[in-house]
Amino acid sequence: MKILSASQIRELDKLTISHKPISSIDLMETAACECVKWILQNLSTQNFTILAGRGNNGGDGLAIARLLHNQGKEVEVFWIENSPQISIDCQINHERLPKEIPITLLNAQNCNLHIPAESVCIDAIFGVGLSRPLEGWLADLLKKINNLPNLKIAIDIPSGMYADQPQPAESTIFRANYTLTFHQAKLNMLLPQTGNFAGKIAVLDIGLLKEYEREMPCNYFLLSENLVKSWYQERLPRPIFAHKGTFGHSLLVAGSLGKGGASILAAKACLLAGTGLLTLLVPPCNYSPLQTAVPEAMLLLSSAQNYIRNDNHDFSSFKAVGVGCGIGLHEETQVFLKNLLQKAQAPLVLDADALNILAQNPDWLSLLPVNSILTPHPKEFERLAGSWQNDHEALEKQTAFAQKYHCFVLFKGAYSRIATPQGKIFFNPTGNPAMATGGMGDVLAGIITALLAQGYSPEKALCIGVYAHGLAGDLAQQKRNAIAITPTMLLEELPIAFAKLSVS
Repeated sequence: MKILSASQIRELDKLTISHKPISSIDLMETAACECVKWILQNLSTQNFTILAGRGNNGGDGLAIARLLHNQGKEVEVFWIENSPQISIDCQINHERLPKEIPITLLNAQNCNLHIPAESVCIDAIFGVGLSRPLEGWLADLLKKINNLPNLKIAIDIPSGMYADQPQPAESTIFRANYTLTFHQAKLNMLLPQTGNFAGKIAVLDIGLLKEYEREMPCNYFLLSENLVKSWYQERLPRPIFAHKGTFGHSLLVAGSLGKGGASILAAKACLLAGTGLLTLLVPPCNYSPLQTAVPEAMLLLSSAQNYIRNDNHDFSSFKAVGVGCGIGLHEETQVFLKNLLQKAQAPLVLDADALNILAQNPDWLSLLPVNSILTPHPKEFERLAGSWQNDHEALEKQTAFAQKYHCFVLFKGAYSRIATPQGKIFFNPTGNPAMATGGMGDVLAGIITALLAQGYSPEKALCIGVYAHGLAGDLAQQKRNAIAITPTMLLEELPIAFAKLSVS
């Protein structure tokens, strides 16, 4: 799914209106109907307060107010004088409001409002066209609303948020529990600085013409369930006469003294993600726990008791190599990694301490084999690429890094994003805050390595792996309704996640 800019969305609106054909007021009615349908399906609330501006976003809000009223809901409207002019469609929906709906005008002279605690607050003040920070009474009004305990819903985009431009850090933005956005998520909803204001995002189809969207240039994409399923199923079903050699031999280089758990988590994930064979290169201090916890794995032992040493093992038989989980930063381990980069014949997944070693030895980045996969969290990426002032600069750094070193860079976090050497960015919609526990990255590294070993391209292995990892995390959280889940809990759900991707 493409993530279009605000200007492209406006152009797609115009093309839909001129070619469908449908009037702009009817398109607005469709959007309002979809919002009300979502509200009725997901909320049992009877009381709603609509905050409507004077542009087309306000027109959406006024139409929602009318439709909710027609469903027997108690509705109140605050019509906010956020512009000296009223859009034509907003004016039409203002005239369509039933007289039974109380409506209060708010402006700089009168911005007092009272919203009952039981009322759902719906924000339809500013739309995707906003390009400057809110100031004065409008900013004060949003701050006051944000401090209220009410459930809050933003229509299309939270007021005060830019759609696709860098946002000043001090910006005042409506803090929504849910954002009901039209056609697709907007870029700033998926980035850390602004995304927290969007809450949970529901994408509503309002019938914009997709054939025109296909022609629009775009580098940003949101992974969809259908796309990930289609990629995963390219290598399904498994042949009847398949054997363990059919699905690749993975090597995981993991663990050191006190960090053997990282190798166990990565190994279990690699096996559950479908690798046919798994070998672990580990220091002897981790030997007994691994033989007990992961009896399915074969072991290669480092000649150093507590860390990985460069012992010149032959890695030519492996189809994919994952390196870095818990390996530490010992000087001899660093020599091992440099040697691996220089001699690697199989696709590489570099995680955790492998990335920290590269950050300490930036000249070695030129040794990265083409199409290597790097999986940093934000701090690890900062060590590799330098700091940034805002999320858009971080995006630019991630894209430039992937292109410069002809590699794939997975920037982990909410809406984890994947940069390709071709300049594309894929955002992942699965996953949840309960997954913010140590060891989740080790599981993900094992999954991606297994998919590479089975023959998926680096791009598809990354997209499938990140999506399945987040989906398993969602299943684990939903089953337990837990504030936090462990990697072990996620591993229990991983086969179910892959089973869901196996079904069209």
